[in-house]
Amino acid sequence: MAGNDDPSLLLALQLMQQDLEEIKSKLKGKGREGDPDDLALALEMQSLNLGSQIQCISDAAFCRRNFPQAPIAQSSAAQPAAHGLRRRFAPEPAVAGPSRQTRTPPPAAGAQKEPPSSSVDGPNKLPGEGAKALGPEAPDGPAAPEDDQNMDCVSCFALLDDQSVARAPCGHVYCPGCLAHLVQDATADESLFPPRCCKKPIPLDSVKQFLTDELILEVEAKQLEFNVVDRTYCSNTECTSFIPPKDIVADRGHCQLCETWTCTICKHASHPGLCPDDPHKAEILAIAKEEGWQQCYACNHLVELNTGCNHMTCRCKSEFCYVCGKKWKTCDCEQWDEDRLVERAELLVNRGMFGGRNNADAVGRAQRHIRRNHQCNHLNWEYRAGAARCDECRDHLSKFLFECTGCHIMACHRCRHNRL
Repeated sequence: MAGNDDPSLLLALQLMQQDLEEIKSKLKGKGREGDPDDLALALEMQSLNLGSQIQCISDAAFCRRNFPQAPIAQSSAAQPAAHGLRRRFAPEPAVAGPSRQTRTPPPAAGAQKEPPSSSVDGPNKLPGEGAKALGPEAPDGPAAPEDDQNMDCVSCFALLDDQSVARAPCGHVYCPGCLAHLVQDATADESLFPPRCCKKPIPLDSVKQFLTDELILEVEAKQLEFNVVDRTYCSNTECTSFIPPKDIVADRGHCQLCETWTCTICKHASHPGLCPDDPHKAEILAIAKEEGWQQCYACNHLVELNTGCNHMTCRCKSEFCYVCGKKWKTCDCEQWDEDRLVERAELLVNRGMFGGRNNADAVGRAQRHIRRNHQCNHLNWEYRAGAARCDECRDHLSKFLFECTGCHIMACHRCRHNRL
């Protein structure tokens, strides 16, 4: 029987995973909305299982390349090798030990941190995060703490002790500074709210001890605001504060901060009589139609589709068709716009995938791959060195980013863990 590091075993698992994704793509849209059948659930569980096996093989191969003298075994004898791996890739300023008073503060939010080491053999894997960060979520809950109580922050890679670590439900850990940055960013960017890691929300009660009282109050206020679909903000341009439902009476909202009254229909200053609606709304919608934008049926926000299928998810979490604007799965519109599909396929080919420009059928292969994986769960990622742009937040990364091995989307460290 082939060993666990046999390339043929890895290839077989990857082919099985591709077959599963193809079967899943054919089942999309055939079941009832919000009512997955047993086959779909079974396929999803099998896909997660295959992804976990693939990641284990990749992690074991990495350890053998970098520590050929250390045995790969689930026993106490393997712990020194794991400790050496952690310390080898820990950043220079990180200080291990019971006290964290001298730890170097994490870089400011938005700054890109270097990976702990660039001397990695084989495929571009990021070593500083370990197997958990690169693989799928563990089905049995959060990962157990290390025996020596030292862990790496998944954001800045600092070496932490058990007294200064904030643990996310997925098992990843954050230093207090990076956790505060994540929570603060989530209050300013709704696509990051609620603060989460690996698609699992981080309960506020479990990390309150790492946050300031002001930040906790801001999170609680934003939770109330973001849960309202049709929001009203103060019409006073010097205020623009959110007006909660409790301060709205008969289509008029009262701002408690500046005492301004706002019409909840046209969103302008309150006026007597029936609301004529926003006089500028028709003009805005005409521009949206000319530009090809679509309006969310739930919150009325305008969105623009740059790439991908016509299945849209608004920031208010409502799902709708980009072609007609109706609730998703309630229309007969085509799922794909062929021009956008070809554009995305050409982008992947220009990156050298599917044989690159030297392969006459490269664009066709890329299109078929996109159709199969357009609803990818982003379970497996590979580290890519060099400058590139994040496909999610559109930020330009000067040093490195990550590529999903399923759909080939490029994402920065923040979007990969906390947005997707």
